[in-house]
Amino acid sequence: MKLNFKTSEVKEDNKYGALPKGRYEVVIDRMEPKPTKNGGLMLSTAYQVVDGVHKGRLIFENINIENKNEVAERIGRARLRDIGLACGIEDVEDTDDLKYKPFSIELDVKFSEYRQENENVVKKIHIDKSAVAYVAAGAKVTEPASVGVDDDIPF
Repeated sequence: MKLNFKTSEVKEDNKYGALPKGRYEVVIDRMEPKPTKNGGLMLSTAYQVVDGVHKGRLIFENINIENKNEVAERIGRARLRDIGLACGIEDVEDTDDLKYKPFSIELDVKFSEYRQENENVVKKIHIDKSAVAYVAAGAKVTEPASVGVDDDIPF
């Protein structure tokens, strides 16, 4: 197929680079179990920003939940605990239980030697004290939290 495409006529699109360092309101868009290279298990996670100028953008993170490296596993399990608490869930039965419940994350930016570009790193999951109290009281969240009536996030 003949295209007659000229690369010089297309402007460089930088709108999908790393997001600026800061705090973002997000929901979990995807959380899929995948094997690690060393035979463990990780959760390939995509957070979707739900407000502000970056609404709709995705942030990716792999969370180790089974790993030969005990430190990596401990860090990953702590991350999953924090996400559960931020979503108001004490016992995570299924990754779908965490989807579309809003919470805040703190992002940082680091340079990736492998990709030769800046990338985002999730530094912290902000846990709302009321969510922790809700879980401590024995309440269970069964319905996905609403992100907003007029949001155009496709669910």
